[in-house]
Amino acid sequence: MSRSPAEGFQVVAISPNMPGSPPAGMNGEFSRMTILSSPESTQQLPPTDSANVAFVKGGKRKRLSKACDACHKSKRRCDGTAPCSNCYFASKECTYTDSSGRSVPAPRVSTQERPIQAPGRISAGHSTDSTPSDTNAGAHPETTTMRRQTHQADTISKRVKPEKSLNVPSITSSPSVDSGHSSPTTQLDSRTQLMLINLFFAHCNPHRLILHKTSFLASLTHERVPQSLILAICAIAAPYAKEIANAASMPRLAGVPFFQEAVNLMFDASGRLLSEPTLATAQSLCLLEMHEVAASHSWTKHYRYFDLALQVLEDALEVHKSDSQSFLATLSAIEARQYTIERECTRRCFWLVQSMHWINGIYTYRPMRPRCIELMKIIPLPVDEDSFELGRILETEFLHIPGPRKKTASEFGHVCRALSIYQTLEAVLATTTVQARPPALAACREAVQTWLASLPDHLRFSQENLDKQIDMFETGSTTSAWCYCFIHALHPCYILELTDAEGRLGAEPISWVRDQLDMIFKATGHRAKNTILSNTIRTTRAWRSGMTRSRGSGASG
Repeated sequence: MSRSPAEGFQVVAISPNMPGSPPAGMNGEFSRMTILSSPESTQQLPPTDSANVAFVKGGKRKRLSKACDACHKSKRRCDGTAPCSNCYFASKECTYTDSSGRSVPAPRVSTQERPIQAPGRISAGHSTDSTPSDTNAGAHPETTTMRRQTHQADTISKRVKPEKSLNVPSITSSPSVDSGHSSPTTQLDSRTQLMLINLFFAHCNPHRLILHKTSFLASLTHERVPQSLILAICAIAAPYAKEIANAASMPRLAGVPFFQEAVNLMFDASGRLLSEPTLATAQSLCLLEMHEVAASHSWTKHYRYFDLALQVLEDALEVHKSDSQSFLATLSAIEARQYTIERECTRRCFWLVQSMHWINGIYTYRPMRPRCIELMKIIPLPVDEDSFELGRILETEFLHIPGPRKKTASEFGHVCRALSIYQTLEAVLATTTVQARPPALAACREAVQTWLASLPDHLRFSQENLDKQIDMFETGSTTSAWCYCFIHALHPCYILELTDAEGRLGAEPISWVRDQLDMIFKATGHRAKNTILSNTIRTTRAWRSGMTRSRGSGASG
């Protein structure tokens, strides 16, 4: 997971036009918060670029005597101001207390002029003003009301200290706050919106894994989906719409106008999150980051939106806590099913973020954050796609435990396992010497063999299973088919790189590796072109090594 804003960085004032103002040279089609490695970097930027810089590296950081309560709880580095940078950009209450629970002043004085933060903004996970707001995309209104009535008192007593009287308006009254689906954007008519949503569910993987299609479409019909989430979906799907893609300078930038409008709805002029900390907000943040990855063709950027999504997931939605069985017992069958779907979508957001961090680690060989490792041990993996569509949680799987060899084995869970194994191999190759590698490489081979042995029959690679999965693309059931193709495209690359690291790879590449990759990419055809599936495979060292050997020996690849 990428570094939080407070880790060795100073916060620099951002232009009021930041959320929608593109850097120079991009013709108004792309916007991104920039990370610079030194203060001198800002002096080399033209004026239009320097206004978009969010963080600049400062001097050596002195150790704090006290971190704020939120940073201490989530084990994040705190800058000691009031509010600290982490809490400010996440729109969270920032408090400092001693060991006895009494309030104490912040150890440092902020050098930045920031708007006064409304207390209790995100801590309770509910709106602080009297205007009702949408909580989760696809949420049943009765379920949401009951959840609020049941848990509001307990949640506030646990997570929010008594508010002091401040004569400042609530930030939720800002006109730029994303208030819901009823305010249509000028760039998005109903026909285009429906077309892009259909394209999203048909072609956009793994993005669509975090949305329950049936619940989403029902909420869309009743205008309960926040506009920011709709815009984020449209930004992801725009490159697949020929009319929109042809009008852009490059197809991958076709969704930038929708992206920029979603950012304008969700953030204020200083880049502070305004949207309520709901499931829909977490989903929107995940999709915004996925759009940035695709539009910039970079897998190694600072994942700002992912960081904010993780804060919402952990602090407001409590993704690390198991579902309350006692609360489920108080709900009707329909309400319980909706609650189960919402909790599953929450966990899927977390695992999508972790999957992207693993892919980042395959490229950059970065270790995972300790806090992420802790959460991955206790947060269940996503359920299988059929159970997800039906809103059923039949069996719980975990990353560190081999999956069950059943029809209900999680396809997304096996994607997570495969990526985790691959990222571990890359970390071994990047951080150990050649002499110290043999034991670690033996452990990597054992890990992949254990994973292969845990695959149920319908997820093992064969021509028959591949044909069945490809047929599912035609029916619109694309998520399980995409997961199947992804894990079996990743596996041969892993074996190729592991064999090469062990010094056992000859002049000819392993024949089944080339044949399996060829079968998958021929079967997926245009569906795999310029997607995460193909980009992940083609940029691995194993792919480059194997293709180089194939060309050198005259073999077809």
